[in-house]
Amino acid sequence: YPPSKQTPGFKGKLSDLLKRLEKFNPDKVLTEVLKETKKPEELIKDRLNKKGLRSTGEVIKTKRAHRGVYANRTIFIKIKKGQPYKHVTLKDTGEFQKSFEKKLLKDAFQVEANSKKPDGMIEDNVNFENILNLSENELSELVKEIKPDYLEAVRDSIGV
Repeated sequence: YPPSKQTPGFKGKLSDLLKRLEKFNPDKVLTEVLKETKKPEELIKDRLNKKGLRSTGEVIKTKRAHRGVYANRTIFIKIKKGQPYKHVTLKDTGEFQKSFEKKLLKDAFQVEANSKKPDGMIEDNVNFENILNLSENELSELVKEIKPDYLEAVRDSIGV
């Protein structure tokens, strides 16, 4: 078949696309999408408030807990305040959870928080290990949440 008159234009568009693909940086696009979402912080707050669990699924307990997750005196105070006392939420005044902030790293992110309290540090009474991490299920939920935005950003980035 003889070459079509449209072939050179198509090759030009394809070569432009190939140039954009060569410059495409998926990590940069993902970083931009992650910058715009509060989902990681929301997932951690939800897990703490509803279940009082670490990202590993382990129940959070205070260091002074006897039989449950709190010391008996703390349970009394929580009941008096109308706060949950069957699991640790780390939300007594709400300031700790309000301070959750996602920090973007080169190829990852982490959620950080201010754990200062008027009477000391939260870490003085609670082991912080695996509290501000995402569980496997939370990570899957995050991926589902940001996937449409990521795909749109990829299309925008490569111009298709």
